[in-house]
Amino acid sequence: MINITINRARVWLGVTVAIAVMVLVALFAMSADAAPGSCPSKIDASETLPDLPTADCASTEVQDPESGLEVALPVPGEGVYMEVLTMEGPEEFGVVRSEDGKDIEVDHEGADAAAEPVAQDFDPNGVPPACEDDRRAFLGSKVYDSIDYRINLETTPGEITKATTQDAIVDSFNRITTVKDQCELPDNVSAEANYLGHTALFANVFTVNGTRSCGPPDGNSVVSFGQIDPGALAATCNYSAGLGPDGQYQNTVESDIEFNRQDFEWTNAPFNGECSNDHDVESVGTHEVGHTFGLWHPTTTQFSQLTMAAGGISCTEFKQTLGLGDVLGLEDLY
Repeated sequence: MINITINRARVWLGVTVAIAVMVLVALFAMSADAAPGSCPSKIDASETLPDLPTADCASTEVQDPESGLEVALPVPGEGVYMEVLTMEGPEEFGVVRSEDGKDIEVDHEGADAAAEPVAQDFDPNGVPPACEDDRRAFLGSKVYDSIDYRINLETTPGEITKATTQDAIVDSFNRITTVKDQCELPDNVSAEANYLGHTALFANVFTVNGTRSCGPPDGNSVVSFGQIDPGALAATCNYSAGLGPDGQYQNTVESDIEFNRQDFEWTNAPFNGECSNDHDVESVGTHEVGHTFGLWHPTTTQFSQLTMAAGGISCTEFKQTLGLGDVLGLEDLY
């Protein structure tokens, strides 16, 4: 009886060990298979891009070491684009992920090669008139439906009022979608935007330890004031949901814009004679909204009066209204 019990115990022990070994082998095989396509914590866009799994990889960041810009890895089939407007010109970074999620395409890396530092004593009369300058450039995305946006007015800096700031930002969108230009050109643009009012949400733009980034999309297009980093006037994060119905451009479905209230003074009346070194909300806003709707900085090596020209200029309002190239660019897209 004792021998039978011992033999049974040995049998059960042997079975248990065998099962344990099989489980460990299976886990090892699964780990080995998953390792090449696992979700990395960060992807360096300057290096060979890794093979990705079909999973969302929501916590993965893609960084451009040249500019320091960083974006959350889009889910399969979607894309994200970030632009930071500085006094020396813009910095840009875009990532589009393939439908199967395994590959990413990186575009608009680093500082815009077209940008030149803009002097504070810049004279707009020393460059081609806006209504004769037909240069335009494109991001590779557009708004196929409409952008429904909100403004966080509680973030408005103390030197300007909430009411005039709301008007300036709404006008920025209207100048793009209804083509309010200085050249008296007709409005042939079909782009649409809807203002949904105030929100307590913040633009999906972050700066952590000097790294400027676009977080994952949250389904809300928000304009707010906050802290980006010294030297950055404003930043825009565009989110696309794959190619549009015509298969030509990425379909922008969400766009967040943030103005830097930490390092710059703002004005809604740059023409009243009291402006010293303030930046016009509507001028900068119209430029950023141009990115929302697919316009890029014209590939120029000289200064320009166009709204979409690179660089920020204080105490001027001429970028509030579109120039010829800005309008033609919108007509090409819409």
